[in-house]
Amino acid sequence: MTKTVKNLDMSLMSERDKDGNVVICYRLKPMDLSEWSYADFTKLSMMSQDVCNWELGSAPGYVFVHDIKNLTFSQIIQSPISLIAASLRYSQEASACSIRGIHIVNGGTIFEKLFTVIKPFLNQEVIDVMKVHSNYEDLVSAIGAQAVPKDYGGNAQSIKEGHDKMIKLIEKYQDALLEEENYRADEKKRPEGNKTGDFGIQGSFRKIEVD
Repeated sequence: MTKTVKNLDMSLMSERDKDGNVVICYRLKPMDLSEWSYADFTKLSMMSQDVCNWELGSAPGYVFVHDIKNLTFSQIIQSPISLIAASLRYSQEASACSIRGIHIVNGGTIFEKLFTVIKPFLNQEVIDVMKVHSNYEDLVSAIGAQAVPKDYGGNAQSIKEGHDKMIKLIEKYQDALLEEENYRADEKKRPEGNKTGDFGIQGSFRKIEVD
């Protein structure tokens, strides 16, 4: 998991958007394909959302900014479809962090390929709040300058500063994250005849591995 942390910026904005939603920015760093694991990056993202929810308490919802400049087609095709489907189902239907907005920056042609893969697993409500921005000015206008990092022309702290804040939160709640894992279902004990695609979302994706 340490390697994954080094390759993914997870930046919690100090200020909320103009509708009171918590804003989290995710930015992949350039990496060798051997370092890519969809499961690990997804687990880390979910951990970051858990700790934000615990630390900040109630909020109308969450707005996610995804900078996919460094996402590659090779990474997409190496991501198992079954894992993509399960993680998206969890995020949309079981997560405590209600999705109020998804903003894509630096998408280019790679987003078209990504969207082709994930669209079958997205609820229409989520598609309706997903926006692809061709420039940072549009992002600032949509969210509010106070909740957009200075890297993208906003007035909030930098991506790095927000990432450092997130790492401190994960460290603060590490024991709680590990304890929570003890309550998750052990899918190995579920009878084969009772397994469906709906089971195992938490067990498969939210198993926490702390180095």
